[in-house]
Amino acid sequence: MRRTINTLLILLLLSLAAGAAFIYSGRYNMAATAPHTPVFKQVVEVLVERSVAHHARDITVPGGFESMDRKAGFKHYDEMCVGCHGAPGLEALAVTRQMNPKPPALSEEAGEWPPAQLYWIITHGLKMTGMPGIRELHSQEERWQLTAFVRSLPDLTSEDYLNLRAAMETAGESHHH
Repeated sequence: MRRTINTLLILLLLSLAAGAAFIYSGRYNMAATAPHTPVFKQVVEVLVERSVAHHARDITVPGGFESMDRKAGFKHYDEMCVGCHGAPGLEALAVTRQMNPKPPALSEEAGEWPPAQLYWIITHGLKMTGMPGIRELHSQEERWQLTAFVRSLPDLTSEDYLNLRAAMETAGESHHH
């Protein structure tokens, strides 16, 4: 038994030393233009999913979330998010094609995240993705409105989105140009 434990400890130390040697060698290409290896990509995806689930576990979705006014959330999305995430019928800015990882098309992927987790991501952002947290910029209510709007993106058509934008511009509320 003692020999098995010693062997496992030696293997663990060798693995840690090999990992450290690889990291310090600088061989892993961190250029945004170079894709991640499939293993690294999978590790990061699991890390993000588990981290968000863990940190959002105590967030209570406000009552009335499903019927929350999405127009206020649209305004914030159109001003801050559409450039990277696009919208139904609107491509993200060309520069986002050079980002690694690429920002997800929320009109396709927003429904995969429960509201509390999406709220946590919007509030805190995600390290090494280019996704900033907006906790310091927007109130809790505004972040929930944005979350409600983002959750509705998969159900919107390009016409719906452009109609919302036109209504905001007519009301003089949009800063979008």
